[in-house]
Formats: sequence, structure tokens, C-alpha cells
Amino acid sequence: MRIKITKDYKEYKVGQTLDVSPNVGFGLIDSGIGIISKDITPDDYKQAGEKNGKPTKLRTNHKK
Repeated sequence: MRIKITKDYKEYKVGQTLDVSPNVGFGLIDSGIGIISKDITPDDYKQAGEKNGKPTKLRTNHKK
């Protein structure tokens, strides 16, 4: 579950996007510290392949 932090809390800073377990995510949402985020991060992309040493295209790698 991807959560975007809306308030500073412990080690989390405003604007951070975290990938956490559903239990932790719902706890952060219920306490008003985070919201569900569907932003795509660089970790969500994987390279499709190479042709002549250049990447052919990028596609999402979202498995959750």
C-alpha cells in the first residue's frame, strides 16, 4: 500500500511517499498522518529491453 505523508510524524516527513503494509497504512490514515497515494515513483518502472544499446521503452512495474 502506498501512503503519502501529510504531517510530520516520528521518522516520516511531509511529502514522503512510503510503501507500507496495509495495517501500517490504515493506521497512518486513521490517525490523519497520511493519505492513499497513486503517484508513480521511479521504482515502478522497469526497462522493457535494449536495441542497439538504447532502451526501447519504459513500462510500469506495479504489482500490487
